[in-house]
Amino acid sequence: MLHFYHGHHISVHRHSHNDGLTALRHTLDKRTVLDPPTHTLVRLAELVLTLNAFSFHNLFYQQVSGVAMGTRMGPRYANVFVGWVEERFFPSYTGYVPDLYKRYMDDCVGAATCSNDQLEFFLHHFTNFHPSLKYTVNISSTTLPFLDINFSINYPRLSTSVYYKPTDSHSYFLYSSFHPNHTKNSLLFSQFLGRRQLCSDDIDFKNQALEMYSFFINRGYPSSVLDRALARAKNTSRTINPIRNSRRNNRIPLVLPYHPNTLPIPRTINQNFSILRYDPSIRALFSDRPIISFRRPPNLRNLLVHSSLDRPQQPSTPGTLQQSSLYHLQVHIHHSLKVPQDNSGSPRQHLVPPATLFTVSLAVNAQPSTLEKQEGDSETASENTSGL
Repeated sequence: MLHFYHGHHISVHRHSHNDGLTALRHTLDKRTVLDPPTHTLVRLAELVLTLNAFSFHNLFYQQVSGVAMGTRMGPRYANVFVGWVEERFFPSYTGYVPDLYKRYMDDCVGAATCSNDQLEFFLHHFTNFHPSLKYTVNISSTTLPFLDINFSINYPRLSTSVYYKPTDSHSYFLYSSFHPNHTKNSLLFSQFLGRRQLCSDDIDFKNQALEMYSFFINRGYPSSVLDRALARAKNTSRTINPIRNSRRNNRIPLVLPYHPNTLPIPRTINQNFSILRYDPSIRALFSDRPIISFRRPPNLRNLLVHSSLDRPQQPSTPGTLQQSSLYHLQVHIHHSLKVPQDNSGSPRQHLVPPATLFTVSLAVNAQPSTLEKQEGDSETASENTSGL
């Protein structure tokens, strides 16, 4: 019978951050290169954890428990802390240990071939080992969801498929949205490839891919584009590719806002790059074409949502152009550089019957985060908070 268990952090009071900082120090000391020093990084983490302030209804508040929602170090901090707790729990636990135990961040999944009493005994000790962690547990002898995966027992193996939360509306951005074509193509391939990797059965993958196909048809994607992405995913191995070592190069980056008037610039540069390459005065600087990439221009959120704090006006940086100048930039390039161009299978876990699926989730604390209130002038809440 397969058991799934999933846990959520409860609020951690300020003095309880001692364990979190201890876990962070323990992990950072394992680095082969201790630069920056561990004590410096731990001190910076302490400032992030304890100096969270926000305003609401003309009052300022300081968060005194948990980690501010949206903090970049929050997920990594949780991952380090739960891993540190595991390192202390398993060596000290002498009872039955499940045959399979895996964790992603603070969500755990496992499979056990034991009695229910043995499994519940393990889960009870595991979920109550540290006072700052509280878990919710799900157990099943047939099937259970874990993140976006649906596990089921197909003796003598575990089978996997795709799981959608009930609230998933499949609202992928429309094909008519103003995104680069390579972004849309990458979205299609990544979604089909995800189903290819999650589905352990080829027939199940075909059904899931057809369902995903219909989702994108409803968002206005052409069948020809979908067919190419699906065919590419079918011909890709289910085995997740290893991390590739990124190659460093000295190519100069050219970052442009994604705007109709900037789209011809990459083609113009490629067609006329020989001017720079063969000019004796600057060819040493431009030995290769620049890396051209686009950044997102301001969207509705940027235009409508503002901070309650006034930002000082930044002086214009030499070499930059305002958006109103983009058209003139395009015209200038076309007229001044017009020259002749040169130009599977995922590993499956074997289980001995009877097997049980289990998930463990960290449960959100029932009590609200503790806040210290201070009077102020601002009216807009600038940060959300969540217990960790």
